Amino acid sequence: MKRVLTSLLFATLGGALVFGAAANLQVTSQDLGSGSDPVGSCDTDGVTTTFNFVADDPSLVESIDVDGIDTPECDGDVVHVAVYDDDTSLASGNGTHASGGSVTVSLSSNASANLIDEVVVTIVDGP
Repeated sequence: MKRVLTSLLFATLGGALVFGAAANLQVTSQDLGSGSDPVGSCDTDGVTTTFNFVADDPSLVESIDVDGIDTPECDGDVVHVAVYDDDTSLASGNGTHASGGSVTVSLSSNASANLIDEVVVTIVDGP
């Protein structure tokens, strides 16, 4: 019985040490990492998107205009756009915001407009 209690004590202490170490994990940069930390944003009020269709097939989206990007805070930043059908990625692309509050992002492949139910825009510090 004494061995069982000793084993339980060490197992409990080991688990507490692992939990305590994970609870103290801190991320101090704005790069991706394990843990959580506020990440600065150049645009805090959101953006709008508009589909641009293939000229000879208006059911296919070839690029997306992203408007309302804060300038000059986001100038030079990379704008990543991904379009989804539920959880399935249909296409994505990147553009660089120069100035003026908008950028057109060409998609990696044409996406059927009737399948797109979500557009995700991410703005990342420039190169």
